[in-house]
Amino acid sequence: MCGRPFASVASELVDESFHPLEQLEILDVKVADLQGLRDADAVVECRIKQLALHRVLRYLYDFPLQPLIRAEVALAEAYAMGGFHQQARDHLDMAREASDGGIMDDTQCQMLHVDFLLSDGEICIAEGRCDEARKPLTEAVRRCREMFGEADARGERAHRLLGKVARDLGQFPKAITHFTAAHAACCKRVHADSLEAVKLQLQLAEMQHSAQSFTEALRLQEEAIENLEIAGTAADLSDDVEIEGKEEKEDKDVKLKKGEKEEKEENDKNEEKEEKE
Repeated sequence: MCGRPFASVASELVDESFHPLEQLEILDVKVADLQGLRDADAVVECRIKQLALHRVLRYLYDFPLQPLIRAEVALAEAYAMGGFHQQARDHLDMAREASDGGIMDDTQCQMLHVDFLLSDGEICIAEGRCDEARKPLTEAVRRCREMFGEADARGERAHRLLGKVARDLGQFPKAITHFTAAHAACCKRVHADSLEAVKLQLQLAEMQHSAQSFTEALRLQEEAIENLEIAGTAADLSDDVEIEGKEEKEDKDVKLKKGEKEEKEENDKNEEKEEKE
């Protein structure tokens, strides 16, 4: 029995008769959808297609080098997402080599270096080397603050990744600090009731809960849900960030309220003890 012929996801999702720039825009939208579905293989295929299109624009139409380098970085991150760590490292190295050999001003080089640092940190996380991810990500935060200010998407991403590292290492106060910074930066770029900002707020609520700050966790969760209801986007919140399933959501609400009650009882006991003394 003959097997099915290989079908590329990228070729199915974009009409190759379109201009390369149009194809790139379509693929950007599709990549965002596929990332939400956690389809790593399909994301890799789309990123490979995008890299090929950027090479066409660079070498046939003399487009700038910077977008081609960023496409190489995006492919490296897609490989890391799929667990192909060596391929991810190889493409990040190729992006760095292209940057060194290209003719760009100092500002462009510094901006690309931030992208390299972020990609390096993300690959380290994918490889399970969280401690090593801190150095490039911390440097990325510093450079972003100096070059782009507090409300830049790159800085927000660096804080979010550092928060993830701290969470995985069980360092919840540090995770709270980074997720708070990421949420603040996000709210400066977009509305506080946007889906992106609410996802970060729910992650922050989860960290507060892990740190035993039940009252603050409940407040953040209720505020996030209220923002979603106002914006009418509650149905669009993905299961991995909202609480997976209705039963799990109810279970977490119970735990939060129970923790809040225990915290209140403990405070009452302390107050009674102080009064007796």
